[in-house]
Formats: sequence, C-alpha cells, structure tokens
Amino acid sequence: MEQLHINFTKDVYWASNHKDEYHQMTTWLEHREKLQRHVAFIKWHQQHLPTSIPHQRPISGPPQPGLCYLRMTQNPTLRAVSFNDIACVYGAIDFQDLLGNFIAHLRDPHLSGRALHDHGVNTLILFHHVPVYHKIKFTDSDGTIVDSAHIWPEQVDTHGQIIPARFDTVLLRTGQQPDNVHGMFPSDHLESGSS
Repeated sequence: MEQLHINFTKDVYWASNHKDEYHQMTTWLEHREKLQRHVAFIKWHQQHLPTSIPHQRPISGPPQPGLCYLRMTQNPTLRAVSFNDIACVYGAIDFQDLLGNFIAHLRDPHLSGRALHDHGVNTLILFHHVPVYHKIKFTDSDGTIVDSAHIWPEQVDTHGQIIPARFDTVLLRTGQQPDNVHGMFPSDHLESGSS
C-alpha cells in the first residue's frame, strides 16, 4: 500500500505545477493508463501478426495495407489557399517549385533530375491559389478505411491556448514497382511530403 501511495500520489503530485493539483493528477494518471493500454495493444497485435502474407513481399515495421484506394471528401477543407499561405502557414516552403516540377513531369514523364528541375523552374503557373484537404482516407478494395492522413496548421482555441500544428507524412509510390523491392526505391518511384 505504501508503494502505491508513492507511485500514484507523491510522484504524480510532483509532476504537476501544484495549482489545481487534483485535476492535474487525475489527468496525468488517465493519460498514463491510456498509454499503457496502447502499448499492451501494440504488443498483442504484433504477437498475432501472420509470419508471411501470400503474394506479398515481407514487410518490416507496422502492418501495411496491400492495395489502397484514395478516398477524398467531395469538397476541400479550404477552397483557395495562396501559395504564400502554403509556405508560411503549412510550412511547405518549396511548394511552388515542386508544383512546377510536377507539371513539367506530367508534360514529359521521361525527365528526371536536373533536366526536370530546369523545366520545372521555367513552367508558367497561371494560378496562385490551390484547394487544401485536411483529411485523406485510404480504403481497401471492400471500401473499409485502413488508414488516414490528417493535417491542420497551428491554431488558437477559444481560451487563447495554442493548438500545435499536425502534419502527417505520407509516402507515395508512383509508376511501376521497381525490381529492388528490398532496397531503396529510386527517387522517381517514391515521393515524400505532407498531405
């Protein structure tokens, strides 16, 4: 009993700022219990993973879905976000340059490396605003949601508290699957960035 008193009272009290400590202590304990339950679930899930999946290459890390389909809402979260806001608010400082590279790649898919960059720099972009989606879902062939990506810039709530930004990273394989599935993918097959 004495040990429980130390763990669940004294240590938690010292983790608070000693103001409204009861609320802080119960919140801290609740968060700790949720983390412990999550860790237990992950361990249980890893023990029950199949050792091999037929017709798929072995994977490392968390379970990965096979073939996924992109599922978007009909309307974007924001209809027109300027390139300046994309850089300043969303942190995508190279967005306009990468958009030029993307358009150049659509025009000539055989371009890569320096040639693609040179064509991208010389691409005229006639618009300065783009729609932004703050949530993207991925489904399997049955329509079941298997994963999602979320983004939102830093915000201030009604109490004046800052809600930190969240930008999930998405890896997207484009084109044909490369031969070296166990090594690094060539740069033209794998793109990384925020949704």
